[in-house]
Amino acid sequence: WVQTVEVIASLPVPAGPTTEIPISRLADLTTSSTSYQTVLSYTVPTNTLTHLYGLELFSNVFSKTLWRITIGGVVQWTGQELPTGLNVFFALARVSAAVVVLVEAASSDGTQVRAWAHLEGKEVS
Repeated sequence: WVQTVEVIASLPVPAGPTTEIPISRLADLTTSSTSYQTVLSYTVPTNTLTHLYGLELFSNVFSKTLWRITIGGVVQWTGQELPTGLNVFFALARVSAAVVVLVEAASSDGTQVRAWAHLEGKEVS
């Protein structure tokens, strides 16, 4: 017999339908600013652990859109120009309470761009 348990705020919590909530956050931004602007921001709720499945990124003008991803205050990458939509897969990465996942975009040259970001996962509490 095997039981899956997550440790949340120093307490063991058995994983199950009553403790898990699927999350899907979708946001977009239209900008011509060459400074980074927030496309999507997600903060893990108090006394919760989030399993982060992944992030999807899309733009209407990929060649003019720069991306920056920050997780828990650590910049994962910045100044990245993508040739097409991207699905960043995190393989159920566990993210602690109060950690912020931030997706930002900027125009590389002042051209108006529209950027979309989607975050998916589940909250365990």
